[in-house]
Amino acid sequence: IERGYLFQLRLNGPPDLSIAEISLVEDDVEHVARWSIDAMGRITVFLTGPITGRQRLTLRGSIESTTNGTMTLPAITMSGVESAGNRWLAYRQSTVLAEIEPPAGATPFLPDDDPPGDRLGTLVGAFESDDDQAAIDVTISPNAARASAVAVTTLQRDDERWVAEFLCRVTAAEGVVDALTFDVSPQWAEPFRVDPTARTEFVQIPGEQRFRLIVYPARPIAEGETYQLRIRGRVTLSAGDRLRVPDIRPRRMQQLDRYIVLPQRRDLQQIAWETIGLVRAPLPDAFAAQVPNGPSAAAFQVEGERFQAALKGVRRAAAAARVTIADVQVVWQPDGCWQGVASYDLEPAGATNCVLELPVGYELLHASVDRIPAQLLTLAENRWRLTLGPQELPQRIEIAYNGPPVGTSGEARFAAPRLGNLVVDETLWTVHAPRDFLLAPSNNEAQTVTAVQQDLRRLRSIASLAQLPAETLGERLPEEVARWYRPWKHRYAAARAKLDWALVDGGPDATQSAEVIEARRLDETIRQFDSRLGTPPAGANAVLRSVLPDELLSVGSAAVRPTRIIVPRNEHTLDLRVQSTRSAGWMGRWVFALALVSFAALTIFLLRDHKLPKASPGVVLVAVGLAWWLLLTPSFVGLLAAGIGALTAVRDRGQFTRATPAT
Repeated sequence: IERGYLFQLRLNGPPDLSIAEISLVEDDVEHVARWSIDAMGRITVFLTGPITGRQRLTLRGSIESTTNGTMTLPAITMSGVESAGNRWLAYRQSTVLAEIEPPAGATPFLPDDDPPGDRLGTLVGAFESDDDQAAIDVTISPNAARASAVAVTTLQRDDERWVAEFLCRVTAAEGVVDALTFDVSPQWAEPFRVDPTARTEFVQIPGEQRFRLIVYPARPIAEGETYQLRIRGRVTLSAGDRLRVPDIRPRRMQQLDRYIVLPQRRDLQQIAWETIGLVRAPLPDAFAAQVPNGPSAAAFQVEGERFQAALKGVRRAAAAARVTIADVQVVWQPDGCWQGVASYDLEPAGATNCVLELPVGYELLHASVDRIPAQLLTLAENRWRLTLGPQELPQRIEIAYNGPPVGTSGEARFAAPRLGNLVVDETLWTVHAPRDFLLAPSNNEAQTVTAVQQDLRRLRSIASLAQLPAETLGERLPEEVARWYRPWKHRYAAARAKLDWALVDGGPDATQSAEVIEARRLDETIRQFDSRLGTPPAGANAVLRSVLPDELLSVGSAAVRPTRIIVPRNEHTLDLRVQSTRSAGWMGRWVFALALVSFAALTIFLLRDHKLPKASPGVVLVAVGLAWWLLLTPSFVGLLAAGIGALTAVRDRGQFTRATPAT
């Protein structure tokens, strides 16, 4: 509007025009109050107020068209305006075909990459002209699109996740194919990678768990043409189900052949599948070079409309069982006897049992696998066959045992149970010894560490075992995995709380150390696995339900002090140098006693010619009790005698006072 103000607008359209919306916007402010249209197609737009300057007017509506034949596209013009140019963009729906006959003087133009009418269908033509009265004729005919397709779905491993690749060749036998529609099972999830690049829509079918994927090729598939599409997306696990090949079915195909390619082996691991509705068949020649199909994969053809292919199991032929960490807790009594609890975090790698061995002179008290009493078969003296839990799930083995007496000075040796020839990555020793003992490892490779360092290693082991590979998750029901994971999460929570207490004991500097940073990183790893399984985080009750072995052993043992040591892999014994601080205390007592006796002898010698005062029995008993306390054992007997002597001296003093006559 170059001059003045407008209070309403007038437009001219076809009489049978049905208006859905009219909008007049200036800087995102709407100015249309209402509109009306008469029988002649004259449209009056009433505004909320006077307008001037640059405005954007939009009209959306519809008109009945012919189903087969030629018609003139309706023109909508404005009254009392000068037109600087006109553009027409014609779109068609997928059910019709349209041929545009532009008017004389109209020239085609290339629209924007993302024109505003992209939701209206497929662009048929775009023209521009200076004549706003120009008429455009269009010939309309039904689009009875008929097409056939051959589709191949391949399941592959990509790093730590499963990926399904869908390859489809569509041939248009009749009509024009504007869009390809696929019914997709919920196992196949976004984001998708589409080749060649095309616009896609992914929506859920109302009332169903399935989804619908719509792909719009950059150019419609004309009659007789073949279009090949490749879509790649990740495969997720649905609740209560195992890993399954997603069912991807093209819709509106007159002829459809579908093939499924399943991996049979990965990293020398044999993969077994449970299939329904599939039969072994070679791939068509057009796909042979594009889809991996050899000894490590098998091709199947789908019979019928539906099929199932679920992961049944994975045989890890080349894997070897190993112990990521062995945690040995020992309580050493002053008489040399000791008890121990050894915990082993085991990756069975398909093993169903192992051999448990104890050294000669040791006594087995209890054995458990994941808190369940272990099944033991005696093989020989101090050798048993121990039955393990699930073949592919990490598990914790706990052994309680007694050891033979060891010396309380000089050298001491402790041994841990052996699980056959299994490799042990690292062994943590915690020896709870009397406070009078000073312990140091004799092995140069052994290292004395702090409680924080030990607790951090326990957290690392649990966090690494909790990260199950995708094939292990896929071959087991989510309920089974959640049941296995629950005690591990409790163990992690208990070890994490123990680490927090150790950090608090270390002072404010320890709470900002590198160990804290690593512990937080491990916490994030556990949270991600919680989210992956859909399990809630462990609460405070998890700490109470998971009591650590050292806590069980040290109950009521306040007179012991822990010494923490880490030894290298496959070392099942611990040699310690033992020094008793009690001997140093007795040496001091003997020196003091010798000095006291020498002083007494010197005093007697110097006072040999003097008359000594008569001492009461209580005073003598006090002197004897003090000497006993200093020189003999148990020392509390000397203190008891000194106390009795003091009471006797007080009593004698009282009797002496009562016997003295008054003056």
